[in-house]
Amino acid sequence: MGAVYTSISDGRPLRHALTPSEREALLAAYYRSHHVALTDAVATASRHGRCLVVDCHSCPSHLLPYELDQRPERPDICVGTDPIHTPAELADEVIEGFRLNGYTVAVNRPLCRCVRSGEVLPP
Repeated sequence: MGAVYTSISDGRPLRHALTPSEREALLAAYYRSHHVALTDAVATASRHGRCLVVDCHSCPSHLLPYELDQRPERPDICVGTDPIHTPAELADEVIEGFRLNGYTVAVNRPLCRCVRSGEVLPP
């Protein structure tokens, strides 16, 4: 859906079409300021030699029209990874922790951009 939503989950418009300056104002106020704060927090924590950022989200139990991934299997939790910052063994530990607590887990699916397989893992 992008950094600035323009439609609701069924595709209807959320608001009027934004001008480039309106879009930039929203990005500056919310998106970029959030990332500056996150970058600063990681830099502060990294002074201790390491920092762990866990990127995960829950998923709606039913398919939404805007989702590119229309497979019917819906995980309870999606863990986001990337090939540069996420050691495979760390991702495996996070996934196993959720599974041991009875959750179904997917990696980079369905609301994330796929970096590696988005296989749904059973609990």
